Amino acid sequence: WYGITHYDNLKAENEALHNQVENQKGAEVEAQTAITKYYELLKLYRLTSVHNYKSVIAQVVGEAPSNFRTLSRSLSARGTALPSACPSPTVPG
Repeated sequence: WYGITHYDNLKAENEALHNQVENQKGAEVEAQTAITKYYELLKLYRLTSVHNYKSVIAQVVGEAPSNFRTLSRSLSARGTALPSACPSPTVPG
C-alpha cells in the first residue's frame, strides 16, 4: 500500500537514484580515462609501473637530520640575506 499512498515520494526517490547512477557512470568514465592516460605516460617516458616493484612494509622511526633551521637563524641573526630558497625564519623572541 505504501507505493499507492506515497507515489510522489517513490517517484522522487526513483528519480534521485537514477541521477545517482548516471553520476556514477560519468565518474567511471573519468576514472578509466585517467587510468588510460597514466599507462600512456608510463609508455611514453619508458617508466616502470609501481606494480613491477616488490613491496615491503616499513615504519618511519625518525627523520633525516637537517640544519635548515640552524642555518636560516644564524644568517638572519648576522643580518645576512637569506638564500631565495630559504623562507624567512621565525626566530623565537
